[in-house]
Amino acid sequence: MTSLRKRSQRQKKSRPIFLQERPVILVNTSDVDTTRGDVAGWRGLARIIAKKTGARILYADEDTLRRRYINHATNEDYQELLAEMLLEEKAVPEIVCGRQCFRALDKIGQGRNDVFEICDINEKISSNLLDENLLVSHHLTPEAMAIEGARFDRKHPYIKGPVMAVMLVDPTYDESVSFARKIVPLMAHYPESTIYLCGCRRTKPNDQKNLEDLINDQIKARGMTGRITLESYVFSREDDHYNPYKGLIAKAKHFVIWGDSQSLLSEALYSGKTVYTYAQRWHIDGLARKGYAYRFNELAENEPPLSNEFEPVNLTNQIAEKLLERMALQNKNRRNDIVYQKGVSDTVWVDYLDNIRRNFHSAKRLPRSLKRNRAFVQYALGIRGLSLQYFPRFQNDPELCNIAAEQNKGAYRFSGDKARTDPDFMRDMYRIHGHGFAAEIPEPLRDNESFAIRVMDIDNRIFEFLSDRLRHDETFIRHLIEARKIAPRHIPGHMLRERDTLLKIATYNENVITLQSGYNEDITFAFDVVRANPDAYGLLPEHIRNNDALTDLAVESCLINYDHAPWEQRIRKDLVKKVLSESYQYISHIPSDILEENPEIVSAALEQRPLWVYNHLSSTLKADVAIGKLVLKHDIKNYGDLSHRLQTNREIIIYALDNGMLKLAHCIPFADLEKDGQIDTDFICDLVDRYGYHLWQSLPRSIGALPDVLLACLEKTPGVTSSVVPNEKWKDPDFMKKIAAIEKMEVSYIAPWRLSDESLKAILEVRPEWTELLQPHKADQPARQNKNTLNISSGGHYMYMNTPDKSPYGQKLEASLTIHEGRHYHKNSKATKSPLVKDQLLKLFNALAEKPKPKLIDTRDHDSLFDDDMSYNKLTANDNTPQTFPPKLEKKFKP
Repeated sequence: MTSLRKRSQRQKKSRPIFLQERPVILVNTSDVDTTRGDVAGWRGLARIIAKKTGARILYADEDTLRRRYINHATNEDYQELLAEMLLEEKAVPEIVCGRQCFRALDKIGQGRNDVFEICDINEKISSNLLDENLLVSHHLTPEAMAIEGARFDRKHPYIKGPVMAVMLVDPTYDESVSFARKIVPLMAHYPESTIYLCGCRRTKPNDQKNLEDLINDQIKARGMTGRITLESYVFSREDDHYNPYKGLIAKAKHFVIWGDSQSLLSEALYSGKTVYTYAQRWHIDGLARKGYAYRFNELAENEPPLSNEFEPVNLTNQIAEKLLERMALQNKNRRNDIVYQKGVSDTVWVDYLDNIRRNFHSAKRLPRSLKRNRAFVQYALGIRGLSLQYFPRFQNDPELCNIAAEQNKGAYRFSGDKARTDPDFMRDMYRIHGHGFAAEIPEPLRDNESFAIRVMDIDNRIFEFLSDRLRHDETFIRHLIEARKIAPRHIPGHMLRERDTLLKIATYNENVITLQSGYNEDITFAFDVVRANPDAYGLLPEHIRNNDALTDLAVESCLINYDHAPWEQRIRKDLVKKVLSESYQYISHIPSDILEENPEIVSAALEQRPLWVYNHLSSTLKADVAIGKLVLKHDIKNYGDLSHRLQTNREIIIYALDNGMLKLAHCIPFADLEKDGQIDTDFICDLVDRYGYHLWQSLPRSIGALPDVLLACLEKTPGVTSSVVPNEKWKDPDFMKKIAAIEKMEVSYIAPWRLSDESLKAILEVRPEWTELLQPHKADQPARQNKNTLNISSGGHYMYMNTPDKSPYGQKLEASLTIHEGRHYHKNSKATKSPLVKDQLLKLFNALAEKPKPKLIDTRDHDSLFDDDMSYNKLTANDNTPQTFPPKLEKKFKP
């Protein structure tokens, strides 16, 4: 038992204590106005969290750091100064309140993913954590209120009480007039009182001055000059300028929050006294039910303002509690990452590693056994590389130093001299740090040929930092040339004059040929260098590039060389064809003159991707009819992408309509088809005659109703309704005669009151049989004389023209009726539901069942009474089946 007890005690002693130094909370407000309520909220949350966790708070903003580092350059980056401050303080923040400062954290070795951020605005924090949409956190405390209250008393020893504190946000003139008229009578209930206007950073001084004048005018007008005093504070950023804001919260009896500021409202409620709101958009009903806040306009002027006292309202503590819960959960998850991602199974190790993750300085207080345990140190360095400074035993271990530098490249400065002479380690450091690390390479490695070759794989600029021996060793340099690792500027001049050496360099760096002018006239060298590296073509002299075979070789190897070719080469027809056969996208690189002179080249390119190629052609080629047809041949929908000149080309229009454009005929700009300055009605009539009703239907109404166009359509498709006939044409005898002369035209009825005598006479001269279709005048119709009877006619228009077998929409005609009494009866109208109308409808259906069916009656009035039940009447010219009611109508209309 004794041995077991001792073992248990030893295990307890080996359990890690919380090794981390005091946690650090950074309140960083570098790019935020420090007078904002958000900053006050962050400060208040940081204070409470620090009190609960024993953390240390560091404040940082632009002014604070500039004053601290006054000897630094004024243009030095803020993040650099912040990192310097954190390093001096040996502070690794676990919590950051305010704006992000990740570059500074990276510099001091803190992982950006391991920082708990509180950077939202106050309103969002309250909404997310407490589902609170009105009150927010702040930085006021009882101690601060006592200090500020005493200070206020010293500044205003003779102030008249009670005080009405008016916290201004953004007063407007209209609001100020109303406010001044109300506040003076309210404060007049006291023998003496003070109205104290307190502006904030959002208050415009001119608006505040206007409000002062209006209140003073009201005080004088009511004879209250000796009883009501007006004080006003205009917001200032000067340090020596007294701001009474906090003192008013401590000492005022009444508060008015003017405008939308949740910070002002929350801080005023910390006074524990009733607050009034004015000119704001919030819903404060919840606060009113608790007796905390009311609307200023709801105050009655015949009694003094109400002022309740209650426990100061403060959500900052609740919000801080919620934030700590979230932080604990986040830390728990990150601690679990050490177990599952790093594979650490020992719970004691997990505790220590988690502390190092939070603050690598905690590695300083690790047990000696762990500091000497290579496996544990490897885990620790992978989590926080800067902890290498606390593991002197392993500072010369290249592998562990490399792990630390991979996690944080600043860890290199803690590696030992032995590690810094290791070629593999230094190569990795150069890869991590970049070329700026070259000066850190020790002299022995700079003279190491194997190390130099391996590092030049990363960046050949390291050649400048090699030893003099290596930089002048031709064998070493030739080896680098063979390995394509050296820049031409590092090669001695006498070697660059060697033709073979020059060609070898040109294979990976074409710029080398600009260093030697001796080969400018050597066409053989030009061919060799282009074969070695086609990118060298553009660096050759122009008179050398102006060679057909050389240009063909360069373009065949790399199409971009076409752009580097001289003009004489770019206009070669065979070269242009070769380029476009390789890639149609090069159409935009080809001179327009060549394309215009060789339309077959364009045609070949259009076969690959017509619309893309067409859009990159010149305006002249875009107007070519043959090119337009090729584009439409690929897809008729490309018509809308053609130039306006082609869209109005007669040949293109006919081609498009013949190849499936009829359904999209509305896209054709008919109004722009002109002839002698007028709309080309002859051509449009030819189109209507050729393509019929569907073409006419696609015409704009202003064109489709033109007499010539309409007649052409009626002759081709007599079933087109004449409702589009202009009003004045109904009284035109010549025009109506032309309509009557259409052989296939059939008319249901004629309303003579719509026509002039001359036009009616002209119609009947051509079609005397239409005399039987004349309808009585409106004044003679019973329906017009008696509202209780129905007028039955066969159409909703005054004149309908239909084909015997088809409607204009290509559907079979079905017999039905339009029933109207000057207007249509709809299903839900009161007239339709009346017994009289139902009786008339019943008589109508009985009459239809006994009489022969009408030959043709219009079916297109879909707003009529039977619009949903037309299918009941399937009458045709040869159908003599007795008429019966359909189920729906039988229930609706049968007695």
